[in-house]
Amino acid sequence: MVARILFFATFALSSVNLLVFFSENTQSSLISFFQENLSEIIGNSITFDILFFTASVSTNFSILFRGDLPVVIDATYDINLSQYLLAATEENHILNLSLDSNIIPTGAWQYHLHTAFEGQLSAIEEFLNYLGLSQIAMISTNTLDSIKISNSFEEDFLKKVKLKVSLTDTLSSESTDNIAGRLLKPNGMQNFIMFCEGSYIDIFVTSLINKKIYKAGASVLIWSQGIWGGTNDGLLYLVEQGLEMSASYLEYEALTVKAFTSLVIEYINTFSSSQGPNIDSRSLKQYMDAHTDNHYRFPIYSLVNIVNSLKVKVGTVTKNQISLSSQIIYPGNSTAKPSISKAPIIMSLTSSGNEPDGTYNSYQPIISQGNFFARDWINNSSLILENFKIVFTENSCGTSVFIHDKAVTCYTPLKDELGLFFLGSDYYAADIGVMLLLREWNISMAHVDTATSPLLSNKTLYPEFMRVVPSGSYNAVVLVKLCQIFGWNNVNVVYANLSTNIAMYNTFVSEATKVGITIANDETKRILPQNYARTMLENYRYVFQAVKDTKVRIFITFQGASSSYQAVEGLYDVGMRKGDAVVVLSSKTGGQAIIQNYVQEYLTKLLELLCGCISVSAVEYTGEFGNEIKNSMASYWGSSPSFKGSHFDQTLLAAYGVDFAIKKGEDFENAAVLIKSTRAQRITGASGTIAIDSTSNDRSYMILSINNFYASNQTGVYNESVPGYYIPTSSTPIQISSNIIWPGPSYNVPSDTIALNSDCPFDQSLSEDSTKGIATFATICFSLALISFIMTFIMWKRGFPNPYPKLTDKREIQFADSFAMFTMIVEAFQYINIGPKFEKDPITEYLGSLSNISVEQFTSMKGSTYWLWLDIMLGIICFWFINCLVSFMRNQEWINKLFVVRWLLKYREIVIPLLGNTFFIAIINILLSVFKCSKSIGSDLDTSYMDIDCHEFCWQGTHIGYAIVSIFVLLLYLPISILLRPMWTNLKLEQNLRCQPEYLTIKSAVQVIYIALNKAISIYSKTAQGFIYLSLIIVFIVYNVKKPPFNYDRMNMWQIILLCCVCWSVLLTSISSGINKFYLELVIVKVVGWAVMVGLGLALQAKRFPGLLIRPQPPNIAQLFRFMLTSAVRADSLAKRNLKFASGKYEMKKESEIAPSSGKTEVVTINHSVMKLDDKTRMEIAEEYMLAEESANV
Repeated sequence: MVARILFFATFALSSVNLLVFFSENTQSSLISFFQENLSEIIGNSITFDILFFTASVSTNFSILFRGDLPVVIDATYDINLSQYLLAATEENHILNLSLDSNIIPTGAWQYHLHTAFEGQLSAIEEFLNYLGLSQIAMISTNTLDSIKISNSFEEDFLKKVKLKVSLTDTLSSESTDNIAGRLLKPNGMQNFIMFCEGSYIDIFVTSLINKKIYKAGASVLIWSQGIWGGTNDGLLYLVEQGLEMSASYLEYEALTVKAFTSLVIEYINTFSSSQGPNIDSRSLKQYMDAHTDNHYRFPIYSLVNIVNSLKVKVGTVTKNQISLSSQIIYPGNSTAKPSISKAPIIMSLTSSGNEPDGTYNSYQPIISQGNFFARDWINNSSLILENFKIVFTENSCGTSVFIHDKAVTCYTPLKDELGLFFLGSDYYAADIGVMLLLREWNISMAHVDTATSPLLSNKTLYPEFMRVVPSGSYNAVVLVKLCQIFGWNNVNVVYANLSTNIAMYNTFVSEATKVGITIANDETKRILPQNYARTMLENYRYVFQAVKDTKVRIFITFQGASSSYQAVEGLYDVGMRKGDAVVVLSSKTGGQAIIQNYVQEYLTKLLELLCGCISVSAVEYTGEFGNEIKNSMASYWGSSPSFKGSHFDQTLLAAYGVDFAIKKGEDFENAAVLIKSTRAQRITGASGTIAIDSTSNDRSYMILSINNFYASNQTGVYNESVPGYYIPTSSTPIQISSNIIWPGPSYNVPSDTIALNSDCPFDQSLSEDSTKGIATFATICFSLALISFIMTFIMWKRGFPNPYPKLTDKREIQFADSFAMFTMIVEAFQYINIGPKFEKDPITEYLGSLSNISVEQFTSMKGSTYWLWLDIMLGIICFWFINCLVSFMRNQEWINKLFVVRWLLKYREIVIPLLGNTFFIAIINILLSVFKCSKSIGSDLDTSYMDIDCHEFCWQGTHIGYAIVSIFVLLLYLPISILLRPMWTNLKLEQNLRCQPEYLTIKSAVQVIYIALNKAISIYSKTAQGFIYLSLIIVFIVYNVKKPPFNYDRMNMWQIILLCCVCWSVLLTSISSGINKFYLELVIVKVVGWAVMVGLGLALQAKRFPGLLIRPQPPNIAQLFRFMLTSAVRADSLAKRNLKFASGKYEMKKESEIAPSSGKTEVVTINHSVMKLDDKTRMEIAEEYMLAEESANV
């Protein structure tokens, strides 16, 4: 039944009837629009009868179908009515065209006026694949069409949809701004697909613009029913072809009807004859089937781009193809495809070494590698900025130099690309200049820096500034603490005429004054120009001369790296040499890097004084995380990670500042918000905990490394180690964990005053190796070796005394026996000291020097102190000569009456073996030091000077007198001691442990040869010295094995063990001669080797070499009485140490001179001597025994 006929129109040709059905669900605006405009929109090329009906479930649709070719438009938007209408059209074979997107064509005569969802989704996918997008945000509304297609899209493209936002009718612009700022932006969203239209598009895109999301690199693709609203340049619409010009939803639906009526017109024009249309419903259906996609409109879509606020069709998209007819313009007027990766966080970085004054800073590209590594590390990390990536805007506008006009020219093109942070360099001048320039341009921007200038600490002047390193004044305070630790009360200081260095200098002076440290050089002679160079030497020589004149060794400089090195050259130019100055820098050197970048012509000067220097600098890597970053960075760049750690932390702190603002939902592109969030951070960086002090711009605290620059070997390789740290939070802030290699090289902390020979009476830079002086010294050394060899040969020809028989029975140990053991141990350390020096093991070196009375190492005696020491030693040797002479003449009665002689004889048993045997090597060493003149200021012998005292020229004046005396003493001492060694042993009748005469003679020659090698060959090659010496020691061991040196097997075994320990030490020293740093591992290897050898000796001693020298037993009174009263106890059973056979009280005879005993008389053999005993004698022996025991007890 027809409820109401709203409109009826009859045209001239009534062969086609267009029947439009509405219902109560149809929008009234659509009804009105169709009634008023549909006929005009579809055109009048063929006349249509257009009838409009409002239908209900009781409507009899069949009776309404009239004309030859009725076509039904279903605009009821009612499922039930659509079903009734479908049944009627199927029954009457009438085309049924539906506008309702919820209707799925099921009948043979039913068609949909729009494309299928599958086609729409395929077209969207095709275009997204073209753009290469993988992470998008989906924006939909609460309309049925939007919900339906967005849900289908989410199901099909779940991996592409990262966020989903549904907009409602009541959503305000403020709420949309919050969604954009607190949801979309923090998640790094920059690519969007919108299933909405009209005002929704306007509101949402406006929020994207407000939150700075709608910019280059972003994209917004809109699926909607026509294009109205959203006219921002760069927007992209995907609409059904032919509907792109619709200005409203009503036009969109009307144009949809037009698209299908156009097919009817095409059909009529194709199949009608000149007599009129020859058509029917079935042929029209066949035509419609051929021109639809399974009863849907063909899925062909127009891609419309908003350009200059106009709709521009730029291409078409189908299920399997995209065809572009013109260039797409994206947000930000960009023609590049939108970013397919994470959203960018842009930071400005000065990465080039180009300076505005035309110079080049080679340091900047190296340290910037820390920033680049941090960028890549953060971009690949899920811990921070998960949805973003850091992108650098690199500039080459100046690193250490700022020139305003050139900076304006350089930075102007970068104005819009500076980003969120300015990551500055290590140089404060350029950083301050950039901050002031940005203020001129009203650009507020956060700065994270690594410059140490104290000027930048001021939070009031530079509120936008923060740094990941402490102020340089912090370093100055630590330098004062180091001076205290090393016991330096006097120092020299120079500084550059630059505000940064002046502030550091003032801090140092203030802190030094508080603790009583004196700055020795004149206050008016401490300042150098900002960029001091060696070409300025003559103008500033007085500064370096003032340092030298103070006689203070410690030299502290507050300058830039390049200027400080050239200042060190200045010390060299005024005559200071290795050991005369200990350089203390306020920044690290970088080890071998300084060699690679330094002018070779001046490198020798620099290294002469710089080796052994120390410096303090912000620690770059600490803790587990720091070491991980250090190793990764070294692998990443294939180069040293030095100088790059603070720049890693610089980028890391900036990233955490952004991340914190994002997670709080704040506008992280607002400079004030960003500065506040960055200052609130407390993070773990490569250099430890990073936090900005609340009252300044400085890092609140930081571990500083104490660096040590040294030569690692003799091949020109230099290193910078970190032997200690300054840890402000520790109870002991300064912690030194390994040896510092001071100038020399030496492990002993140098005093703050310069050694006496540093001020030589000539320019030491003119000195060179003295060929004649070295040759003369070598000649004297080998002449002594030849003399000792000749004497040994003569004694061998004359024949050595008979060897002493081995000990086979137990005997009481005597003092002389213990002294012989002590001498054997001392000689082992002397052998070690004779060989190549092992400074890496200072304990062994000290013991060797002590046992050898080494003037060069055990003491630091130089100048007049040395000559005093030499005079004392010559006097001691004279005293030894007199002792020897008195001993030889002791049988003369007249000489024994002299008190002096009796006093000398009293101590001869100690003096003669001690100076003639135990310290034989030491005395030869000391006397030969007089002749060591390896340096010269000319070509003649008399222009050479003593190594130990540069004030004394050799072979003239005082020196020639000492040389003559020393040669005379050597020519007397050497043969006398060689002759006396075996003779003295033979005279000591009570000694049990005896050296064989042949061994003592051979040993003298061997020791002189060892000394000659040490003194002569070491000048030319320490490595050759080591291996030749090792070979001689091995030969000596073989000799000791073949001919045991002692009459006691256990002693022979320990002699071999000790010589093997000497070999082990010499071997390690020789193979490690290129290592100047103290290596604990090397010492451990040496000690372990010694321990193994000593352990082997103890095992052998226990199993194969029994002890025969025993401590004396206490007196046996009962035995003594039995000895006195009877003959049952023999004299030789008493303690032999108590029988004074040599007192002259009893007659001593050779065994062959005594007749066979009879009666109570017995013959006793003691110490290879015999005596006759009778009753009287037995009583006297007992008395002697008791007196001896009482004396021993006392």
